Amino acid sequence: MAIRFHSGIAAFVVVALVGLAESLSAPVRAPREAPPVMETPLPAVSQDMKINVKNIAALLKAGNSAGATKLAQATVKAGIRDIDDIADLMHLYKPRNKGGIGWGPKPQPNPAADGLERGVLNFAKQIAPNDLRETARNEEAAYSIAAMAELTAAAAPAFNGKPNIAKDWVAKAERVRGAAFDLAKASAAANANGMRNAAANTIEACVSCHAKYK
Repeated sequence: MAIRFHSGIAAFVVVALVGLAESLSAPVRAPREAPPVMETPLPAVSQDMKINVKNIAALLKAGNSAGATKLAQATVKAGIRDIDDIADLMHLYKPRNKGGIGWGPKPQPNPAADGLERGVLNFAKQIAPNDLRETARNEEAAYSIAAMAELTAAAAPAFNGKPNIAKDWVAKAERVRGAAFDLAKASAAANANGMRNAAANTIEACVSCHAKYK
């Protein structure tokens, strides 16, 4: 009985060794390469700066910060050559009826309040109950402010030969963008306190920049 048992083990070992030898002699297959990740094409730069702001805002809302930065840089390269052109960009903060972007996609009943600057100033003071129901409008306006900050940061090369100024310029623009992101999130959640605080931080960041660069 013992002999048969050991014989069975020996046979099993032989079969295992043969199988191992065959597996080792088999050709090694190269691992399959993952298909390349296709980047979504960015919108073309428009001659209408409002359209560029809208497209950059949409990229930011979608979480495509890298794409937003690329589009902002391309937009700046195509149309912002010096500090005077940056001043023209700031004009888009004005009310819609004065050439600005406006607060949200549609004109508001009060034209004087229908602008990015005026809207964020009003929110820093108080959030009315009606404001909380306009989540889509407020969120779009907030991302428009973030897009404007993205364009402002991309305009740093206008300070050629002044790297320290360019670095400070970008830092201030990024501060505005961060506050605008907070405003967008609070708006989407209809969080009155969050909206008011984010609006106040946006104003503070803007004032800090304009105090130095006018």
